[in-house]
Formats: sequence, C-alpha cells, structure tokens
Amino acid sequence: MTDVTLKGSQVVQKIFYTGTDYAGTIDWCLDAENGFIYTYGGRNGDYKLLKKFRLPKLSDSDGNGEVHLTDADVLDVTRLDKGINIWQGSIVRGPFAYLPDGYAPHELFVHVVDLDRKKIVLSKNITDLVDEPEGICLKDGYAWVVFNTTDGPRHSRLWRFSL
Repeated sequence: MTDVTLKGSQVVQKIFYTGTDYAGTIDWCLDAENGFIYTYGGRNGDYKLLKKFRLPKLSDSDGNGEVHLTDADVLDVTRLDKGINIWQGSIVRGPFAYLPDGYAPHELFVHVVDLDRKKIVLSKNITDLVDEPEGICLKDGYAWVVFNTTDGPRHSRLWRFSL
C-alpha cells in the first residue's frame, strides 16, 4: 500500500499471500468500498482462482510494515475452470470482478465474473483493439480500459466501454 500525496509517496504497508493453489504469478484486486482485497491467479494453465480477504488495516502490520495472509485468512474462493488466459489490472465492484484478459496475437477480452454465482457472466471480445489490456476502472456507468502499445508508455490508449 502506498500513501500518495501532492508532496510525494511512500510505502506504508506490504501485503503478502503465502498459501496454496497458485502456480506462478498472482494479481491483486481491490474492493475498497467494501473493505476486501482479492488475489487472482492460476494453476499451471488449468483453472483460475479469486480468493477474498479482509483488507488489512495499517495496524495489522508487523514491525516491518508487512501483513502476511495465509489460507486461514481466505473468506471465499471463486474458481473459474475455463475462459480466462492472462489476467491483470482487475477490480471488484459489488458482487462483480472485472478482469482484462489477453495479449496479442491472442484474443483479448474484458470478463465480468459474478462472485456470488461464481461464474463468468460476460466476456466482451475486444480483439479488434489489437493492444494488450493493462487495467480497468468503472466510472459513470462505463468501463475504462487502458491498453499497452508497442510504441511505449507515452502512447498507451484509454478506451471507454459499455458492458
């Protein structure tokens, strides 16, 4: 967690997850409105998991400013057996997770997962936009997705979608 102000920024807390079921890298999804944080990752090209945790308070940190989450801290798990390849820049709002997915030359999607029903309820194909989706936010009824380009960060693109 980084505290960002007009005067600068500083890391105030580091959150780690040491648990089972993941192989390789994981991403983090934040549901700040409801006080939850999720890990999101895969298992050797097999299934994907979203694991829900209570968002740690700064006072939960140890002497090094770290919080170490384990399987005992998991509040809920959503398992997705198919439909998602590469995940990153995801968010959670209410009962839904919004997951950008893919990289060229493969198909690109924005997936919406109903966390209560534990399934993908929408997969919007965005392959025509060519570039890799890096992150998503929701504002004024739209999904805003930022795309990485091969021309470098100054040429990243931001697209607005109705989902």
